Amino acid sequence: GGIGIPPLYALASRLITASGRTDGIRLINGARRSDLLVACDRINLLGIRQTVMTDDGSSGTAGSVLDGMISDIHLNGHPDIVYACGPTPMLRAVSDHCNQLGLPCQVCLETVMMCGVGVCMGCVVEVRAATTDSEYEYVRTCLEGPVFPSSRIIWE
Repeated sequence: GGIGIPPLYALASRLITASGRTDGIRLINGARRSDLLVACDRINLLGIRQTVMTDDGSSGTAGSVLDGMISDIHLNGHPDIVYACGPTPMLRAVSDHCNQLGLPCQVCLETVMMCGVGVCMGCVVEVRAATTDSEYEYVRTCLEGPVFPSSRIIWE
């Protein structure tokens, strides 16, 4: 949602280039209000299905990105995978819903990356450990991310 749309636009463009198809690509574009929506016209030019959601109903349908996703799944069936980028509360809600449905989900975290090279450790996030040595580990969003399987993120 919101400023998380540019990476999703880029991903949709690459998927279209790789497959030569637009069917099956669905994008939920959400923001608190209409003046905060990003790239609606550009997304329409891609030829993919775009659902616009605003919290206040000033554009598209009133509700959250999660509301739009639930409605889209109800109308069009389960996608093969969900990609999400936006504020952490939205990512957590989308991740929780995907986990309930058994849908794979990749989230692009919007973490402040001070140095961008992993030295400052300012962008670490807690994730479920990749090995069995520990329950959790910390990873640097700037190096190991910013995209992670949502099931790996420890949201609390």
